Amino acid sequence: MPRNSKSEHPMITELWRQKGGTLVREFPLVRTIRGVQQRRVVDALILTDRPRVELEPKSVTLSPSENVLVVQAKSKRLCRVLMGQAVFSPRLLVKHHRLRKAQGVLLCTTSESPALQSELRDFDVEIVLMPHMTSGQRGFSETPNRELRDRWRASVSGSVEYDTPIPLPGLHKRITAHALWTRSDCQRFSVTCCQTRWGLGMWGLGHSLFTARLATRAFGVRHEPLIVAHRDDAAIRALADQQGIRVVIQA
Repeated sequence: MPRNSKSEHPMITELWRQKGGTLVREFPLVRTIRGVQQRRVVDALILTDRPRVELEPKSVTLSPSENVLVVQAKSKRLCRVLMGQAVFSPRLLVKHHRLRKAQGVLLCTTSESPALQSELRDFDVEIVLMPHMTSGQRGFSETPNRELRDRWRASVSGSVEYDTPIPLPGLHKRITAHALWTRSDCQRFSVTCCQTRWGLGMWGLGHSLFTARLATRAFGVRHEPLIVAHRDDAAIRALADQQGIRVVIQA
């Protein structure tokens, strides 16, 4: 049976004990289409109306009216990347498995950032904190691809600020935007430059969406989210379009 990482496995098991239903670990949301999109897997699904049993993904067929919890678990602090996974994974499941709805559940160890956590109020995501599950692992790297950022900068006009701090109360650590871009028409963007090994993916969606929302709150001026990546992905691009996130492929 598929297994999550050593730190995620007990977090998901504990949530399953609380929620009941059928547990399916590492469920594939999107299949690989070479040159079009990468395979995407979610940490777990919990089918709340089914018997309490754990099944392999290949043995599960979802029905359109299924009540599904889409679980993302990390033994790390709450961050923009995790928030994006929790928001967008249910949307992939609904679209590619033809469900009517699905709810996201985000498992993490701590949320010392009220400003971050409050950003999830506009999305159908439940946060479950498990501080006793801390693994000591470092959190996600949220640093930009600097080479990609410089190439993008050379292709645009207007004012660009790199690594701009976002001054909001209640942030547990210094949060920065990879770049803030003001075009000549005064439209403003928060720019996320994806790491090369990932291309366009969940990492970029979460980072761009929530950095733009935080920048808008902090500076009092609307900032549109924009992702710069070196490789496209059809499934992720569709999510970006749905959310109003602009994408630039910078080869």
